[in-house]
Amino acid sequence: MDSVLLESAALKRLVEPEEEADAVAFLCGPQATAMTGTDLVIDGGYCVDQCAHHLAGVLGGGVVGADPGQGDVFGAAPPGPPSLTRSRR
Repeated sequence: MDSVLLESAALKRLVEPEEEADAVAFLCGPQATAMTGTDLVIDGGYCVDQCAHHLAGVLGGGVVGADPGQGDVFGAAPPGPPSLTRSRR
C-alpha cells in the first residue's frame, strides 16, 4: 500500500472489510429508510481533501489554498485512485 495514499486519508489506515459490512447492514436496516439516491463513500476519509479540490473548481476557487489537480493546501501532489480496502488473502 502506498504510504502517500494512506497519509492523504483522514483515518491514516486501511478500511477494514467489517467496516464496509457495517455500512451495508445500516443501509439494510430501519434506520436508513429515508436514505434514497445517494452515494455512501467508505474510504477512511480519503475524499475529504479531494472533495475540497472539486468544490474549489465548482465554486471558482472558493476553497482557500486549494488548486484542483495541483495538490492539497499544503502542496502535496494528489495521489492516484484510492484503493483503501484491505483485501482478504
